Amino acid sequence: MPSVCERSPVSYSLRVKDMPKDERPRERLLAFGAKTLQTAELIAILLGTGISRGNKLSAVNLGQHLLNQLSQTGQPALAVLREI
Repeated sequence: MPSVCERSPVSYSLRVKDMPKDERPRERLLAFGAKTLQTAELIAILLGTGISRGNKLSAVNLGQHLLNQLSQTGQPALAVLREI
């Protein structure tokens, strides 16, 4: 499987640490619970970092990119992730 940087270009997004504190995934998780976060935001918390070389991706965008790639298999992205 090619690395994330070798796939289609994805535009740089605001880094999580540059977001207002009340909009950051980890802080929202602690304040409001996991059900208030998107799947990509939960994955971003697990990843802990984005990609700064090549295609620059925030952790949230990297999480979304991973979900998009996994869903191309024809199965739900989370089902594919469970199998890995």
